[in-house]
Amino acid sequence: MRNGWVLAMAALAVLTACGGDDDVVRLCRAEAGAHASAASEEPVVRGWIERHMRTRKGRAVASELFEVPPTDRVRVLRHYAAQDGLLACPLADAWGAQAAMDPYARDVLALCAMSSPLDAASVRGADDGKRMHLMRVWAEQHARTPRLFAFVDGIAATPPRDRPGMLLRQIDELPSVAQRGCALADALEAAPP
Repeated sequence: MRNGWVLAMAALAVLTACGGDDDVVRLCRAEAGAHASAASEEPVVRGWIERHMRTRKGRAVASELFEVPPTDRVRVLRHYAAQDGLLACPLADAWGAQAAMDPYARDVLALCAMSSPLDAASVRGADDGKRMHLMRVWAEQHARTPRLFAFVDGIAATPPRDRPGMLLRQIDELPSVAQRGCALADALEAAPP
């Protein structure tokens, strides 16, 4: 009898861990679904989320997540995950780790993630001067540390063929950052038109 009760409780725990609104589950597992990191490939993760929300509630939660400041996303997503009975939410964990990281590291990862006005199509389709202009505009709008402005100036002073490697080396040198990809570096690999 005791073994039956233990099995029933284990089944309930598994169902609770996997339960919840399907869209909230998808939100929490968006990095895995998108095969991308929210830290350095936010547009990829965000695009995956936008394409995979199936309910009105899911679309509303996703919209709310991207309307609040990045520092509030953890709180909002954890609220909805808890409301739906989810015990874990990897995307909230990833955003929490990013929020706790050094401000310069956050700046570099955000630059690599290419949020507006930086996006892959704009960077790939731009000549070298426009690419550097887009990076400087992004830094003016989003950078939290003066050090990032110096880094962007260093990128501009580097030959175009060496810029992707410079970005990747900078990520490798950041303390406590396991991320290794950089969407901006990938976009800069394309030769300017």
